[in-house]
Amino acid sequence: MNYFFVFQNKSFEIEHKGGFLWAPKSEDNGRRVSHWESMKEIKEGDLIIHSYNKKLVAVSIAKEDCKEAVQPEELKKEQLWQDNGYIVHTEYIYLNQSIITSEHRDNILKLQPSFNAPFNRLGRGNPGYLFKSNKQLSKYLLIEILKVQNNSNIISILNEILSKVSGDHLDYGYDLKGEVSNTAVREAENNYLDKKEIEKKIEAIEEIKSLADTEKLTLIKSRVGHSILKMNLLEKEDKCIVCGLNDKRFLIASHIKPWRESDAEERLDINNVLLLCPHHDAVFDKGYISFEEDGTLLISNEISLESRALLNLPSGKKIDFNDAKRDYIRWHRENLFKE
Repeated sequence: MNYFFVFQNKSFEIEHKGGFLWAPKSEDNGRRVSHWESMKEIKEGDLIIHSYNKKLVAVSIAKEDCKEAVQPEELKKEQLWQDNGYIVHTEYIYLNQSIITSEHRDNILKLQPSFNAPFNRLGRGNPGYLFKSNKQLSKYLLIEILKVQNNSNIISILNEILSKVSGDHLDYGYDLKGEVSNTAVREAENNYLDKKEIEKKIEAIEEIKSLADTEKLTLIKSRVGHSILKMNLLEKEDKCIVCGLNDKRFLIASHIKPWRESDAEERLDINNVLLLCPHHDAVFDKGYISFEEDGTLLISNEISLESRALLNLPSGKKIDFNDAKRDYIRWHRENLFKE
């Protein structure tokens, strides 16, 4: 996966409606410019983050490699560009809540590429259309975008994209200090290693100085610990225990007693996880829902009735837990739940 950032102040509404990006090959005088030439680097499956009027308003995935194409009729009405150009058809995810890039200026400047970056040193968008981004900036922006969304479908899709972005370093063959190779991780994910061996792999990841702490935690949780737990959990359950979503691609093995609070045994204990969809995982992890001793769903008073409906939190929902899982639930209720 490659990463791109596009400024569509003049064309977003038309391009979003048509499901594409388009840029001319050259200016009227025949001069080619880098921010249009960047179109040729987009391949199927690449991630694009869309800016419109200084806000991030959409995320899209390229449905095909870039190809040459004349200017779409819808854009010709603007009379701004030459007809010969490049087009990429993309799957737009339009955000119901946008974020303002200027509010994230310092982090954007710290994370963006050092050459041909989307923003100048003052944090303002560089003149142009399409810029090459990188995993670090894209990952940060996806996380910040997710924080403000309130639509469960958008949250699910963005979480799936973020999961792929977070796992990119493995897909590109990081050796992980010579101890945790792709093969070793795959073995762990297929449950061939016992818990002591898995813990050794986790310790090796934690010692990697080239990875930030957040990246280490994501790597450990999503590629070693959570993968095994989710696989084992799916042998017993097949849907989110709160809403019933049964698409395995979007289900998460959510720790009841958080990873950071658990010891080595608890981190890999099947009784310390619930099978949840992405937005129920988020509200559970933040303590806005929990469960009574008898399994009845508890909903924090901090969640409005409108939000309860949007989050699909059914009043009176009751789940059957075994005694071991109930002990973890009790810990969650007493330490994390926001009454």
